[in-house]
This record gives sequence, structure tokens and C-alpha cells, in this order.
Amino acid sequence: MSDMLETMRAAVLVAETRNFSTAARSLGITHTAVSKRINELEQRLGVALFTRTTRHIGLTDAGEIRLLAIKRVLADVDGLLSQASDPGAQYTGQMSDDAFRRFIRRDIYEIPATISRCYRRCSVCQPTSSSASGRI
Repeated sequence: MSDMLETMRAAVLVAETRNFSTAARSLGITHTAVSKRINELEQRLGVALFTRTTRHIGLTDAGEIRLLAIKRVLADVDGLLSQASDPGAQYTGQMSDDAFRRFIRRDIYEIPATISRCYRRCSVCQPTSSSASGRI
């Protein structure tokens, strides 16, 4: 997975700099390695991300669309990793125990209490009268 993440980072850098060599220097790898990663990504996605000439690198229409998705994925991964590496991170919000009833059949009543204990700033909502059918 980390190879794919690094490949996606390389694609973003190439798109932003419009230069394989500049992207390679930023990543600390060779121009050839960046080119190979981009080729592999394009093959995996089944579309050309970049147009290449001897003097110009540009994004294809498909490349523009895919790069937006790649940037979102990288932002999500970076956010997840920064939360995981921050021992002081506080998780907040509400969670309905109805969600647990749909997916978990055993120990249903212990899970919300466990979440509340582990993440003190989260509260667990009781089901609404319309959804409290008592079925698990």
C-alpha cells in the first residue's frame, strides 16, 4: 500500500510541477523511478494521466479528474495518520446504537459503553421511538 501512496504522491508532484525531474528531486528518487511509477499508475487506472512531449508535460482530461480523487485519498490518509500519531487527539461526536444493532449481533449493549469509556467526549444516542423495535 505504501508503494501505491508514494506513486500517488509522485503523480501529484508531477501534475503540480509539470516536470518529472523536479518531482523526482522532491521525492528523493530518480527521474526514471518517477516515470516508471507514473506509467504503472496509468496502466493500473487504464487511462493516460499525462500528455508528454519533449518540452511539455500536461494533464489529460482523465488525468485532471483522477488527480482530484488522488488528492482526496492522500488528504484522507494524511489526516488519518496524523490523528493516529497524536496521543492527545480527542474524538468527538455522537453515535447511534441503531448502527450497531444492524451490524453486530452479540455484545451489542457493551459496545456503546466501551466507546463512551474510551472516547469520553463521545456520547451514544438511544434509538428513537420509531427505530426502537427491539430487534437486533
